[in-house]
Amino acid sequence: MTLIKKAYFLPLILFLVTLSVYIHNLSKSVFGGDVGDFVTAATVMGVPHPSGYPLITLLGFLLTRIDFATPAFMVGLISAVSSGVAVVIFYLFSLELTKNKLIALLSALVLAFNYIFWFYAEIAEIFGLNNLFVVLLLFLAYLFYKYKKIKYLYTLAFFTGLSMTNNYIISFIFPSIFILVFAHFKEIIKKPKVILTCIALGLSGLLFYLYIPIAASTNPPVNWGNVKDLGSFLDVILRKHYGTFGVGDVANIVPLQRLLIQREYFSTLFFQLTPPVIFFCMLGVLYSLKKHKILLISLVVGFILSGPFFIALIGISFYSSFYIGIYERFFTMSLVVLLFFFPLGVRFFIDLINKIFKKNSFETLFILILFIIPIFLFKYNFPKTDLHNVFVGDNLAFDLLMPLPKNAYFMVIGDTQIFNSWYARYSLKVREDVTLLTGVGNQNFEKVKDKYLKKYPKDANDIDLAGRVLKDLAKDHPVISSSKINLTTNEKMTWIPYGLSYLLLGEGKNMPTKEEFINKQSVIWNNFKNKDFLDSHLSSNSLTIVDIPDIYTSALIAQGAFIDSEYKDKKLALFYYQRAKLVDEKNRKPYLALATYYTSSNDCKRVEENVFKALDFYPLDSISYFLLYHNYKFCYKDNSKTKELTKRYEGIFKGDLLKDFTEYVRNASK
Repeated sequence: MTLIKKAYFLPLILFLVTLSVYIHNLSKSVFGGDVGDFVTAATVMGVPHPSGYPLITLLGFLLTRIDFATPAFMVGLISAVSSGVAVVIFYLFSLELTKNKLIALLSALVLAFNYIFWFYAEIAEIFGLNNLFVVLLLFLAYLFYKYKKIKYLYTLAFFTGLSMTNNYIISFIFPSIFILVFAHFKEIIKKPKVILTCIALGLSGLLFYLYIPIAASTNPPVNWGNVKDLGSFLDVILRKHYGTFGVGDVANIVPLQRLLIQREYFSTLFFQLTPPVIFFCMLGVLYSLKKHKILLISLVVGFILSGPFFIALIGISFYSSFYIGIYERFFTMSLVVLLFFFPLGVRFFIDLINKIFKKNSFETLFILILFIIPIFLFKYNFPKTDLHNVFVGDNLAFDLLMPLPKNAYFMVIGDTQIFNSWYARYSLKVREDVTLLTGVGNQNFEKVKDKYLKKYPKDANDIDLAGRVLKDLAKDHPVISSSKINLTTNEKMTWIPYGLSYLLLGEGKNMPTKEEFINKQSVIWNNFKNKDFLDSHLSSNSLTIVDIPDIYTSALIAQGAFIDSEYKDKKLALFYYQRAKLVDEKNRKPYLALATYYTSSNDCKRVEENVFKALDFYPLDSISYFLLYHNYKFCYKDNSKTKELTKRYEGIFKGDLLKDFTEYVRNASK
């Protein structure tokens, strides 16, 4: 075996082993998050949500032309392969830093089998590809910093541009790259040809964005932004109407919540990496102070910007299960950056061992002992990342679509509901008779709206236009919505719970009797595909699908509330609230529903018990405080507890509890 073959043998084996594991666990389903959007856009050669993500979409389009497996699996291969390549590059980087193959292999396996990194190797998301770019860009920047070879700078420039066609969040490690590159600023500035070439290469990497107007011109069913000219093209890639980085409500996050967010971030990072890995990362920081100061500065800046700073910037709120699902994915980049210290920490530790024993004979033995870490990570995380038989995302789409009446118009609201329904409808060809209406990413609602405005042109600027369009449609067609849409005027729109959604009762149609309503719901729920999901609490396996059980929970609560208000059957309503709690015991909503129920019967103790349970899951829920306030003031009639609660509320929310409670009651009664 030649020296070249020997050099590539171990990285090749490492790639094949990790890739085989990733492919075994790879999801065949859309699962949760943005997966349905990406996969459907890839399948129909469409444009996913801003910034359009042309790289993964175009690669996904090419892969889904191969009729080998489900579209979700084929697009997911991008994540699996990207993650496998990232592991190999991390191995090469670790080898470059430590000059020890065993340490490099150990470090690569720690990265490969860390839960968050591994999880995003198993679904059709942009984060597997993003992790590859993080490792690749830092490696190329370090090679240029160390060897000053222009070929590394040119390669870095191209892949920097290309990385921006995957996800903008990669830009949070650009300062780290600049620190390494501009360590040689004096040499670079003297070579304008090199600078111009780097700019040209960077721009060439951005050419994948041309996919967006080309795809949009075919008018695909998934077509965010409906790009027709330069202005709409820039709106999409710059996320003008979608938010640049923020996904939460930054302005309304109270100081205590900011502290909770950061605490949750560092706590998750600590336990996901495990204490031994954190220990060696910290040793790596100390080692870098002596041996790699520029690299230390680069990585620390990268970690802070892509981790604590970014988490604070995007403003994730724990109020919504949807945001909780989003939260997990943003750990990946800072986690990868932090792990760059791991091989340096192991090197430092082994050097200390060698000094203690005054010889190197025990070096290999101690490194081999440390392989317990990736073995443990593999054993612990394998079942958590084994998604090849998890179809909870697909099943949600089926449970939304299959019960619908024939030729129904389905107004879909909420990212998970929209994306998963798109996937079933356009990628899997389920319920092709159903017309999906969404406010974004699809032109069907625009077509229906335009048809309505031809009849009623005066309603063009009506704030209730969406509701009026649906009300008009309901005259001749079944209209279903995943959320209730009401008019701001006194005109009534009657929504009846219908499985996971609501049926709009058309004019002249009678309200179903209690028996008819219950029988219909029983038929729908008995045919749900997510029956196992309802029993097994799959939400505990991943934050990414935490909003899926919430959809089922909310539907049961809505049915209970409807039975209570329409049929005055409180006993049956209570049954639905309790059933909702069984679906997802970590969801605060059933406890709030139960607290509200017991408030109406003046059961002070049970109100308090359920509110406290809700606060256990989300301590910053203002509605819980409103229910407690009502309970202490009007049920217990305890002025002392009322004053204490008012003071606590003011300290947390910086608001007046009585005023906010009054406003809440006023809005709830509308």
